[in-house]
Amino acid sequence: MLFSLRELVQWLGFATFEIFLHGLALLAFSVLLVLKVDGEASALSWWVVFVPFFAADGLSTYFTAIVSVRLFQDGEKRLAVL
Repeated sequence: MLFSLRELVQWLGFATFEIFLHGLALLAFSVLLVLKVDGEASALSWWVVFVPFFAADGLSTYFTAIVSVRLFQDGEKRLAVL
């Protein structure tokens, strides 16, 4: 592997869970895209093909909001804003 997990977390600023979440979204998107382009599932709209990315972004935003609220409640206001 080119980068270790620690390096990816540090450079991207994502948590390990978020990297896993976006990786799964990319996998699901890739499968849906291949099915759509090959004509196997031509009834799928492009919105359905991109739903994994939308869902991953929503879950990532929810996860970040929860972490920020918990940091703010613990008195670490500076970290919660970052």
